[in-house]
Amino acid sequence: MESKTVSIERILKRLRHRYGRKSLFRHLRDAFRPNHSTFIVENAESVTEFWELAHRGKSHLWLSGTPPSEVFERLKVLECLENRKLRILNVGVGEGYCSSALTQQGHQLDALDISLKALKSVADVTENQFVNASDLSNEKYDLILHHLVAQHMSHKDLSTQLGHLIRSLKNDGFLALQFVSSCENDQFVTEDDGLPAQMHGGVLRSTKFMSEMTRRCGGNVINVYKMESWQNSDAVFKTIHVNKQSITV
Repeated sequence: MESKTVSIERILKRLRHRYGRKSLFRHLRDAFRPNHSTFIVENAESVTEFWELAHRGKSHLWLSGTPPSEVFERLKVLECLENRKLRILNVGVGEGYCSSALTQQGHQLDALDISLKALKSVADVTENQFVNASDLSNEKYDLILHHLVAQHMSHKDLSTQLGHLIRSLKNDGFLALQFVSSCENDQFVTEDDGLPAQMHGGVLRSTKFMSEMTRRCGGNVINVYKMESWQNSDAVFKTIHVNKQSITV
């Protein structure tokens, strides 16, 4: 989820790119239907229903449509994507912009999303689509992308998913995962991670919490990057790179 306020710098940056212009158009459209996002929150009775309604209504607040170049920069994978063709899993496909861009670059792409409507929208540019992470094959992916997803998941659901994602990595592959932390207290972890917090993208986690969760799931955090802050909030984006734990005999 992104702030409703779009900075002048971001507007100018996005005007230079096709996907950025699409995102700004959808942001403007939402300004003329101010009750749309509230309707989705008030009428969803589960996380799955929330995302189906969000995709059906193409809400900019919940489906930010971040241009691929911004996503890849946030996840610190630009150089990796340019070096060679990869087998990639995209978790949380959003408006499908990243999926389209990755396929155009020649990468082999699968998608994982809780929304069937979202998966249907990227069926033409992905080889396989998954609703459940438990269906992923072992040691298949060079790279897994996880952007604007974790803050919408409970601790339990994220831990379960992480275990399957790490299992599906090749031995030399890695997961690039963005999450949200508190600017004021780096040790803060959201305790009430129920449906309201998940819908609003309000499940905050500390770097330490994410490192410990990753380790329990069979992975190691190899890099941590502090990214941009949310406007008008005390939250900050962070990205971690995760690989598989080495098995020694």
